[in-house]
Amino acid sequence: MEIRELRAFVAVVDEGGVSAAARRLHVSQSALSQTMRALEAQAGATLLVRDYNGARPTELGAVLLVEARALVEQHDRLVATITGAGAGADGELRVGVPLELPADLLPTAIAQVRAGHPDVRLLVRHARSTVQLAELKAGEFGREHVAVELIDHGQPLDSVHNDLLAGMADELGLPTVASNNVHFARPEQERHAAAVAAVRARRSVDELEGWLPAAGTAFLRAGAEQHQIFARYPGAVQRAALLGTEVAFDLALVAPKLPRSPYRTGSPTRLTTCAT
Repeated sequence: MEIRELRAFVAVVDEGGVSAAARRLHVSQSALSQTMRALEAQAGATLLVRDYNGARPTELGAVLLVEARALVEQHDRLVATITGAGAGADGELRVGVPLELPADLLPTAIAQVRAGHPDVRLLVRHARSTVQLAELKAGEFGREHVAVELIDHGQPLDSVHNDLLAGMADELGLPTVASNNVHFARPEQERHAAAVAAVRARRSVDELEGWLPAAGTAFLRAGAEQHQIFARYPGAVQRAALLGTEVAFDLALVAPKLPRSPYRTGSPTRLTTCAT
């Protein structure tokens, strides 16, 4: 059993249900429900009774709750002690930035991080990719929090790049994930996605042309198609799906009062979100 699973179990019991616990933990309800099922599978027994009143622990769940709460509290105290002694009480965030990143994009991101986390010391390192790779090998950026992203939009050099990235991941002992860095849901949405990207970058489409995909192939793919595209990299698609489940969150957490979007009568409307 992992600490995150025990923490999730404690939250569900404390909040009296999965929905409230998901808001507290900033995860999706489906991801939290999956965690609870995995925990019960490990225990080999039912830990929660779920009904219209919410969720409450079974007799075995109550025993686990006492131990889980103690372990989570002990874990948090240990982490606080170690991080306080090793990096200062306020913490430190190291960011490696490639030289080719547009210079006008970074200051805004830095300002947002500092505004949201004023006590965290932010160290930004501009360097060539080869230098950053050497620093990653030396443990400068925390390998346990790094995954190597594979992208294949059908461009001539995509396979070459992915082979190099997969080789680097193997050398460093890092996992690969096949996110595919999608920009839009369906092929016909390419032009709209380009316009949105230009607005976000505060540039015209012409100015942004060099940063846009060469073809409209950066769209969502079905799981079976992803498996076919990334067949040479076993586990990359599955790891991407697991990572997506782990970091997923309900849009209501960040925008609880989204305005209604008008649409033509008879035309079905669907909101599709994805994170990479």
